[in-house]
Amino acid sequence: MLVLLIVTTIVHAQDAATTKSANHNRAYFNTTLSSQLTLPSTVLNLRQLIAFSFRTCAPGSLVRQSGANSNLEFSLTPGGSLQLSWQQADTSDSVTIGDDSLLSNEWFTVETQFLHGQIHLSIEKGASLLYRQLVSNSTLRKYLWDLDLSGGPGVEVGVGYSGCIQEGPSIKLSLEDAIAKDVRWGECPLEDAVYPACGKNVFYINTSIIKVEDRKSRITPQSRSLYGNFFHFMKIEKYAL
Repeated sequence: MLVLLIVTTIVHAQDAATTKSANHNRAYFNTTLSSQLTLPSTVLNLRQLIAFSFRTCAPGSLVRQSGANSNLEFSLTPGGSLQLSWQQADTSDSVTIGDDSLLSNEWFTVETQFLHGQIHLSIEKGASLLYRQLVSNSTLRKYLWDLDLSGGPGVEVGVGYSGCIQEGPSIKLSLEDAIAKDVRWGECPLEDAVYPACGKNVFYINTSIIKVEDRKSRITPQSRSLYGNFFHFMKIEKYAL
């Protein structure tokens, strides 16, 4: 016996003529739309506090910058960890912290801080410090103190990423010269009740999220669009096997 169940999810998008809202210190990025944000006047410096928050269910690049001779990137791995990677001249390296809990559709804050001759990378959830790792000191990767990221297009935010990012020190999404492409401003749709907690029984289709309890179900796209706020209908066909 075939039973058809129509499930509705909401896809939040915005057309190419992106404009900032009054509250544009928070942004939602969508890989289907190739969303991204560039901060051309910002040059990251690991001697200064760098911090921002994110919320997602999927891996991707959170923040990155390429200079004339070096680069730096904060990204989420498929395993749900945070990776800070860099390259200077012929030297490339990275550190990884966290676990699969970082892809849990919850807010986390990333921070790098230079204090007393040490650079630490940390992750917080609310007021709780979850992870902290030494990245550099006077005997370990001291070259990072002078990592020069100038000479490039600026800081790139949300490239190849689906999720939300909240600005923080050194990552000011609300700068007047920020260049946005297909970014939704001022809210995080992942906070909506229609989005379930991330897990193995959640399917991601064009960044829509549908929770399927029955593994014998088959999901078939019924309609899709790239722009505008709309309802995305999916047909779930259940078979009695």
